[in-house]
Formats: sequence, structure tokens, C-alpha cells
Amino acid sequence: MGTATDLGYLPGRVQEALRGTIVNISQDSSNPLAGIVKYEFHEDTFAECDLTLLLSILLYSSIQGSTRQLRLLDLELSDEIRSALPGPRIGAKGLRLLTGCEGRPLFGVILKPRQGLTPETAGLIAEAAAKGGADYVIDDEVLVDPPSCRLIPRVKQIVRSCEKAVQQRGKPILYVVNVTSRSSRIHEWLDQLTTLVGLRPSPTRRACSRLM
Repeated sequence: MGTATDLGYLPGRVQEALRGTIVNISQDSSNPLAGIVKYEFHEDTFAECDLTLLLSILLYSSIQGSTRQLRLLDLELSDEIRSALPGPRIGAKGLRLLTGCEGRPLFGVILKPRQGLTPETAGLIAEAAAKGGADYVIDDEVLVDPPSCRLIPRVKQIVRSCEKAVQQRGKPILYVVNVTSRSSRIHEWLDQLTTLVGLRPSPTRRACSRLM
């Protein structure tokens, strides 16, 4: 679920339904400390069925909170995959330029939970974060376009909520949208977001192409 404790705004039955499960453990007969664990994620986690989303889950250990004593120790990637995923483009300096934050740590809020969230609840969290002084709000790395919280309605709701909070606090807030998916889907989303919130398509599209 991506949280260490239960969330009051998400029904308990939904939280439980979205948890993953260990379905098989096979020990290596030649090494008592090695083996293979088969973990089954809820189908909504991989709605996009995309490699980059899978990597996000593996590298950050999305199973935290529902499984104990299980960690990713090693991951082998082909040269093609590593060359296609060079890493973040903006970095800490870029975030400071975008948020106008200098002389203190950046304060960011990650939208939780990864599954089960709705656009309306995401908007409420973003608005509260902005009023509380956050410099930016960011989608969880696994929160892309799940059935309960589609990307376009979510962005629309969060932007509206942030604009409302900004009018009260008089300071801008950055919202970082997670568009982890195949290249064609990312471009489709960017076209829609350009219309929704007035993004400039050319720089965003070029940056996205370089990342992919």
C-alpha cells in the first residue's frame, strides 16, 4: 500500500483487498541462505503493464507494509534498458529553481496511498499540503493511472485544489505528475495535460523523449 500505518480516509476493506501476497518460496538446495520468492501483486498495481513501473516497485520495495523481512538484494539489467533509463533530469538544483526555495530544505509531500486513492481525496491532500507550506506535491512512484484514480481526472482535481490554496498563501507550489508508461502513452497524456493546465508541449515532449 505504500504506508506504514492504516489510512483513515481509505476504507479498511479496500486496504486489505489491495495488499499483495507471497504465493511461493523455493529454497536453493545448494545454499541455505538463497532462494526464490514469488510475490503476487494486486492487478491494479500493474494496470499499465509497463517495465518502468515494475522497476519502480522493485527498486523501492512496494511490498513494504504488507510483508516483513523481504528486500531486493540484486537486479541485473541489460545494456538496452540501462541506456533507456539514464536517471533524473532536473535534480535538486532544478527543483529549487522551479519552487523558488533557497536557504532551507525543500518540503515535499508524496500522495498516498499508492492504490485505492481517488482524485477527490488526492485533491484534498494536495490542498492541505499547500496550506501547510509544502514546496511541492508529487505522485507516488507507483501512482500512475490506476482504475480508482485516473491520471487526467487526478491532475485536474489537484491543480484546482492547489490553485485554491495558492490564492490563500500567496506562494506557488509545484505539482510533479507521474507519467511512467510506454512512450506513446506518455505523449498522449502530455497532449491532454497541455489542454487541461496549459503546459508548454515542446520542452516537455523533448524531455520525455530523452528519458524514454
